[in-house]
Amino acid sequence: MELFRIIDANLNRAREGIRVVEEISRFYLNDQDIFLKLKELRHQLIEGEKFLGIRAIIFRNSSSDVGNKPHQIENDRGNLRELLEANANRVEESLRVLEEFSKLYGYTGELFKKARFSMYELEQKIFLKLPKPLDYSLYLATDDHYLRQGNIYDIIEQALKTGVTILQYRCKEKTDKEMFVEAQKFRKLTQQYNIPLIINDRLDLALAVDADGIHLGQDDLPFEIAKKLMGERVIGISAHTYEEGHAALLAGADYIGVGPVFETQTKKDANPPCGMENIACIKKEFPKAKVIAIGGIKLKNAAGVLTAGADGLAVVSSILGSSEPALETVAFRKIIEQTRDL
Repeated sequence: MELFRIIDANLNRAREGIRVVEEISRFYLNDQDIFLKLKELRHQLIEGEKFLGIRAIIFRNSSSDVGNKPHQIENDRGNLRELLEANANRVEESLRVLEEFSKLYGYTGELFKKARFSMYELEQKIFLKLPKPLDYSLYLATDDHYLRQGNIYDIIEQALKTGVTILQYRCKEKTDKEMFVEAQKFRKLTQQYNIPLIINDRLDLALAVDADGIHLGQDDLPFEIAKKLMGERVIGISAHTYEEGHAALLAGADYIGVGPVFETQTKKDANPPCGMENIACIKKEFPKAKVIAIGGIKLKNAAGVLTAGADGLAVVSSILGSSEPALETVAFRKIIEQTRDL
């Protein structure tokens, strides 16, 4: 009877996991081919149960299952890739169990083996179709002073070529029309190098140029409103204190910009420096959260900020104000890679 319960439990786990992956392929990817193959795979499990010649469900006894006790809270899925991986692994592990235990009843387990290898292949195909997670490691933001430079597009293109992973368009002193024209140019430039473009504050502008996301300050639109309009696009939120960062992440922000970490001359109305303690505290409570350090980030302090827990460095003057922006970008990238290897 106990062996039948093992088969029953793993048949259920496999079917449930396949169903979750099915929904991703059907509604998120709109991929009919993968969806139909997953559906066929789920139906094969029914055939496998028939081949075994048993009805394991009659031996089901969930109340006495020692693995059914709520002894541990399952970790939240951070994104769609983690959701896919968790459920695909669930299916593959269950199929392996079914393959082995079915041999005890004189069945070769070949059907379950083939199903497992089919799942490996389908999982890989889906992963390749999902959008790649954003790399926040080197986050370049513009500002009005540098936007007035005639060679700003050349400077930013050099930075995009040599290691910047996200560009934020931040402008306060131009007309709406001027910002729209400028943001369109940056949109084309970032698309050319496959780099995400984030618009600071202005949700209307982000939508108008089809940006990849928006960055909100504490006094900007509420997150809930922005989310309704931005849909699946990225939403980042500025946090000057631990409390603000905590609230932003609980609300659902994709990342938070914590700072200013150090003294900065770039932003005239900047808050007093908050140091690296807030970063460490937030990462301790939200280890999967994306935390970007901003304000006074230089080559000399970059490694320390990353070691404190920051997932990325937001820079302005260090690159845009450099006489060699490409070399400065490369130097930041070297520090980032070295810190990651520790």
